[in-house]
Amino acid sequence: MTESAPTLADQRIQSIDVLRGLVVLGILIINIQIFGQPIDLMLDPYVLGPISLADQIVFYVSTFGVEGSQRLLFSMLFGAGIILLTDRLEATDRGLSPRAIYFRRTFLLIGFGFVDMFVLLWYGDILTAYGIGGLILYWLRKWKARNLLILGLVVVALILLMRVALYSALEAGMEMGPELLAKQEAGELLTPGEIALLQFEVQTGAEIRDIDIVAMNALIEAKRDGFVSTFIAQLPLLYELQVVNSLYIYFWDILSAMIIGMALFKWKIFDASRSTRFYSLMAVFGITIGLGANCYEQFFWDSSIRPILGLQWTYDIARYGLGLGYLGIVMLICKSGRWASCREWFAATGRMALTNYLLASLLCMVLFILFRTYGYFALHQLIYVVIGIWVIQLLFSKYWLSRYRYGPCEWVWRSMTYGKWLSWKSETH
Repeated sequence: MTESAPTLADQRIQSIDVLRGLVVLGILIINIQIFGQPIDLMLDPYVLGPISLADQIVFYVSTFGVEGSQRLLFSMLFGAGIILLTDRLEATDRGLSPRAIYFRRTFLLIGFGFVDMFVLLWYGDILTAYGIGGLILYWLRKWKARNLLILGLVVVALILLMRVALYSALEAGMEMGPELLAKQEAGELLTPGEIALLQFEVQTGAEIRDIDIVAMNALIEAKRDGFVSTFIAQLPLLYELQVVNSLYIYFWDILSAMIIGMALFKWKIFDASRSTRFYSLMAVFGITIGLGANCYEQFFWDSSIRPILGLQWTYDIARYGLGLGYLGIVMLICKSGRWASCREWFAATGRMALTNYLLASLLCMVLFILFRTYGYFALHQLIYVVIGIWVIQLLFSKYWLSRYRYGPCEWVWRSMTYGKWLSWKSETH
């Protein structure tokens, strides 16, 4: 039995750090589209007219191969981390209550999320949702893997039903909206169901059917006017994504992936210890199913009213397929022992996941808000920004961890968790 202390480098599972590093880099491919442009252009890049071939390639590659899967893996890894942390605390700590340490750490993560949203101006932050999810999942940490998987799949099924219900209501509202509006203007009484449908059409359907270009340009101007103007202009977006969308789907989307991630960790899938055949099948079937579902979804989009990201019933099939496929590929690489140098770079980035996540928000705020370039870059040009940020994150992580035990934000987080300023110097410095 030892005193309370955080995990040391030699106690870590490298395959998890490698995967986390790749995901924290990969998720920026999607996030950059909201950092640098109105979110409407992410939902439909053609809203302002034709786009270049380069923009089309970036849009379809990111939509088909990245969107949803990176958030899924990030959430799964967070669920796995809950098991890792609580098992270690309960096995080694006696000075402070493991429960107290865990909940202090989780509330601090929520605090980092508020910094990300209100100081770094990233209204798409996931740290707060992760922290809230962590408060719930603590009580599930002792469940058997099978029961965790069943619960996670039940939540996924409920989300699927919610997506179908929202999309059906949206289509019905678009078809019946004009007729109901005419009846209302003519003084005819509407049933409660018709009133609800009309309200849904007015509040949501109009946004999907016809984006308000004037409002979108107003947002661009506001975000080019500096920090304060951006802060005010983003409050409605922050409320819509972090509160309204979370209540319906977003939070449950994250929570279900965390629960399934806990099950996968208990089955030792994240530590590259399963057979090569197991990970090969996971990679092949996962990517095949994921890309197949995305192809169907894109066809459905092209034949429907407009792209409605995340409301098709195939959305979770696609992202789980791709996410598990990528997981299989990374575990195969880690299991093979190849590309050791590359794995070390990505593992360093993963060990500093919190720092790198917030660093991306900071760099994007500086570039797009403080330098007032929001809305200037075409979609393919944003990928150059992504590559630049990746280089900074990789170099910074490798350099920092060659000298220090923890990333800067990890050091603050852990020191506040354990109630003492931890030594952060590497043993070699």
